[in-house]
Amino acid sequence: APETFIMPGPAPARAVPSTLIPCTQDRDFMIYDWTSRHEAACRIVRETRPDLLFIGDSITHFWGGQPVDEPHRDILQKSPETWDLCAAGMRAVNLGFGYDRVENALWRLRHGELDGAEDNAVCVVLLGTNNLSENTDGEILEGIRAVCREITGRLEKAVIILQGFYPRNSAREGTAERIAGINLLLNRLAAEENFIYTEPGRVMANSDGHVPEELSSDGLHPSAAGYARIAAVLAPVIRRAAERKK
Repeated sequence: APETFIMPGPAPARAVPSTLIPCTQDRDFMIYDWTSRHEAACRIVRETRPDLLFIGDSITHFWGGQPVDEPHRDILQKSPETWDLCAAGMRAVNLGFGYDRVENALWRLRHGELDGAEDNAVCVVLLGTNNLSENTDGEILEGIRAVCREITGRLEKAVIILQGFYPRNSAREGTAERIAGINLLLNRLAAEENFIYTEPGRVMANSDGHVPEELSSDGLHPSAAGYARIAAVLAPVIRRAAERKK
């Protein structure tokens, strides 16, 4: 039989990773209302014209600052005092949303949460730990890069402080090594893009990489004592960033 000749087709398109597809979420609906928090954040940014923004997930959300979620304010705000220490002399807004993945933060920034912020705001970014089970390290990095591009695209003179992943006590083998690898990638990204890289999460773990109970009841989210340690590292970095934007 004559051989069938098959024309080579176009190369298959690479699927866009979920980290680059902005979307909303309500995974933490039992704890707070995602949509209400987004609306409150947009309103506060417009009204207060902040020069310091913390963009993140629950680790940022549960720290302190505005907006405050009703009726759960006492549960969620673990350490408003150390938050105030980091924000001293600046108009800060907390754009941390519990259970957010990178793509959810990307959606929020595209839908008003930066509108009204100072053009040279200091933006502290901590994202990606909720993507660990869903995405590859490369996909997480692409998503974080997109978030940072969104910030600099909207706030031209923004100074970005990129935080490395915090340690987490995980039953999954190799999690500590994986986080260390991602942090190397984030450090490199910061160097390429002239961001400030910092790893305050280091002060959460003891020498064997374990997060002790007094610093975190669940092995990831800081307790008040944990936030005090984080603030001690982060506050001076924020001061330096604020000097840099003058």
